[in-house]
Amino acid sequence: MFRDITLLLEDKYVFRKLIDLFVHRYFPVAPDTVVAINARGFFFGAPLAYELNTSFIPIRKKVTARGFIYSIAPCVLISKTISGIASSNTF
Repeated sequence: MFRDITLLLEDKYVFRKLIDLFVHRYFPVAPDTVVAINARGFFFGAPLAYELNTSFIPIRKKVTARGFIYSIAPCVLISKTISGIASSNTF
């Protein structure tokens, strides 16, 4: 189901609060990497990785990724169209 997130992105205070909530939730875990799926995930994953001082890996649909792609099994819980991670030398 599509959810419109533009209201979260338009208001800088709401967006900051949302990222802060994620940071406070995951800071104790100290993740090595934040992985985010396609466009919407990038909006939240990149600033979260920045705030947690960790790396960020964007996962894209195979049709939109450029360069060499590491194939992965489709993730049933998220989307059957997610099928690859672009290698780091394509960014």
